[in-house]
Amino acid sequence: YRRFAVFNIAGAVAWGGAMVVAGYLAGSSWPVVQRVASAVGIGVTVAVVAALLVAWLLHRRRARRLDTGRV
Repeated sequence: YRRFAVFNIAGAVAWGGAMVVAGYLAGSSWPVVQRVASAVGIGVTVAVVAALLVAWLLHRRRARRLDTGRV
């Protein structure tokens, strides 16, 4: 457990420090971060909706084939 605790604490300190630095850098250039995050968010939303639509259409198509006996 001692070895795990040492690595866990070291990882926590490194992660915490990295998040503080990332927050500082993001805060100083907030307009750029906001624009990029907005574009990425819209892109991810469109991709998820498209994937759900394709999955629904495929499911519907398969259900029709099973209803008519064609597999």
